[in-house]
Amino acid sequence: MKSPETNNWLKYSGIGTQIAIFMLIFWWIGNKLEMRFDFKPWGSLTGLLLGAFIGLYELWKLINNKK
Repeated sequence: MKSPETNNWLKYSGIGTQIAIFMLIFWWIGNKLEMRFDFKPWGSLTGLLLGAFIGLYELWKLINNKK
């Protein structure tokens, strides 16, 4: 049986990757919107900020979910 300390470490181990993936996906969407509507650099910047916000929100939900 694993100790509770090991489970806590595993619970938070992938959050950095998750935030990076959210940021990359929303940057890509923003970049595509820039190319279609020609409003550089606001699409990429908005996508990066939105991805970071969603990733940090997921982290906040994970931390506050104390079961």
